[in-house]
Amino acid sequence: MTTGIVKNRVTRSGSTNGLYQVWSGSTLVSSTNPASYDVSLQRTYSQGNPIGRIRRRLSIIKRGGRDPGTQDIGGTFTSHRVSSVSYPANIMEIQAGQVTGVHWNVRCKFVAFDATPSESTTQYITPSSDAQLNAFGTTAIARVIPTNPLAGMGVFLGELHDLPTIPDIRAWQTRLHNLRKQTRRFNYDKSLRSGAGEYLNQVFGWAPLISDLRKFHKVLKNTLPYMIKFARGSGHMVHREYHFDDETSTVVTVVGSGKYPSPPVATQLWATSGTLTKTTVTTTKKWFSGAFTYYLPPVIKNDNSFGNVINKWKFTERMANRLFGLRLTPDLLYKLTPWSWAADWVTNAGDVVHNWSAFQNDGLVLNYGYIMEHKTVTDTYSLVGVTPQGGTPQTFVQTITREVKSRRKATPYGFGANPASFTAKQWGIIAALGISKQPLSLNF
Repeated sequence: MTTGIVKNRVTRSGSTNGLYQVWSGSTLVSSTNPASYDVSLQRTYSQGNPIGRIRRRLSIIKRGGRDPGTQDIGGTFTSHRVSSVSYPANIMEIQAGQVTGVHWNVRCKFVAFDATPSESTTQYITPSSDAQLNAFGTTAIARVIPTNPLAGMGVFLGELHDLPTIPDIRAWQTRLHNLRKQTRRFNYDKSLRSGAGEYLNQVFGWAPLISDLRKFHKVLKNTLPYMIKFARGSGHMVHREYHFDDETSTVVTVVGSGKYPSPPVATQLWATSGTLTKTTVTTTKKWFSGAFTYYLPPVIKNDNSFGNVINKWKFTERMANRLFGLRLTPDLLYKLTPWSWAADWVTNAGDVVHNWSAFQNDGLVLNYGYIMEHKTVTDTYSLVGVTPQGGTPQTFVQTITREVKSRRKATPYGFGANPASFTAKQWGIIAALGISKQPLSLNF
């Protein structure tokens, strides 16, 4: 992303300076002040959008004026954060050795792994690249476009020539009967191939067919409510959100045995060592938020003028496409190609074609759109079994959390779109909606 403003912040909490002394009889050999604290680092890269436009808009509304319109005042940013928390937070006092010989005194706060966490930005984790976020944003838009057909009858009709076959249940009964009798007529390879074919017939044949029929029945049953809702949304901002499934992974690692807490002191101060375990939990959340606008031509009742008749045809065509998806578009042709499912298995090419087709029709445009990611890596260190001299077994826990939050902005016609490819009609829609402040420019 293009860097606008960079803000850094480093804060410490729970800071303590202890006392660690080494004696030889009555002679002080050394004295240090071991430090211990929790730390919080944060760095944010932002476009630094001016706040003046927000204040101006609020000022107009407060004075009783009309809202000048919802303006997109957000922007892209990436924010990194690292924080550590340790338990227990109390200060321990330990003594060991002989007063007449070498002995040790310590008074400080001990933690499981690192008493003075690094304040270096090298701890920051890497967010998804702009290309990856744009791909996720494209997929999210494809799922929530308000002009998406409710029933894909265009694809259904185009695939009627290739209806799924009736499952060969009777033949399978014969094969299983022969298997039980262990006859020589039983062909294992042929039966396995037949079983795989029946499975694919079910997954790629009957399941989609039944799903299409159910959607078609639902749309027919609720045609009027769907039409009314679609007509009411014309010319208004239609807000949409899409959340991807959260991704979570957990890895547990035994760092080692014979470990002592930090800061390091003479091992004679401890009666027993402990076992250090590290549990890493990685969580990634991605979601889209945006607002669309589409347009249905106005139809005047009892008006038989040429212009109104044309509007009636356009209105009917757009409504029919919303209900049943019968419009001939590159998206429909792509879905009817026999290899499109394989391409969609490894890429989001289908979503790209779908969005391109949708934004070419119905005056569809994004008033604003953002894809966001929140990635968290939490390392929990647990040191168990350590016993100080003259004390009881202790458990030390330290959690170091690293986060990165990212937000990427869409153009009015999707993520990763090149404004140089926008048509004059698309620029006209952008200008009419006040999305841009300069002609032929995405100056927000």
